[in-house]
Amino acid sequence: MINFRSLNLAAVCILAGFAPSMTAAASPALQSSTAVPISRVVAQGRTQSTWNKFSPKDGSFSILMPGKPEEEHKSGTSADEPLEDHTFKVETDEGLFIVSYAEFAQELSQANPQNVLDEVTKGFDGGGTKVVSQRNISLNGIPGREVEYTVTEGINARARIFLVKQRLYLLQVVSGKNEHRVRFLDSFQLIKKG
Repeated sequence: MINFRSLNLAAVCILAGFAPSMTAAASPALQSSTAVPISRVVAQGRTQSTWNKFSPKDGSFSILMPGKPEEEHKSGTSADEPLEDHTFKVETDEGLFIVSYAEFAQELSQANPQNVLDEVTKGFDGGGTKVVSQRNISLNGIPGREVEYTVTEGINARARIFLVKQRLYLLQVVSGKNEHRVRFLDSFQLIKKG
């Protein structure tokens, strides 16, 4: 069984600024060696970032990001982990913006998409975070889920999850301004290969 929960546990740890030791229990997926203090993530007004379209090689997507993203790449080491895991994140005065994708050995769409999305969503509930709301969404007929969850008291994050064949895309944002959350999440587009 694929361990989808570990994908989100590590990603939530990045957003919440939890100690790196907590992410050690999760799979390599989306782990970060540095935690980001929430106070810096939601700081506002010092500088404005330039938003640019970002489309990594072999990522098969594009998205607007407020700066040049840092990239992390991990390879899975067991059957229940992704074969490949790519994370791109930007931290600015406007917030923390993360887009990642994990490549699995089996096609995710062969399973019931709602069951897969349910499992991924569970990763946002626990370990100091709590799901506030969730709703099913789609992108050009591709099943997805939007999740809002608390990162710390008074601060919420928003995530979107999409299943595309063997790939799971995960977008996450913490920002004090709704316009930044919407701009980032709504700009995500899939690009067909070849």
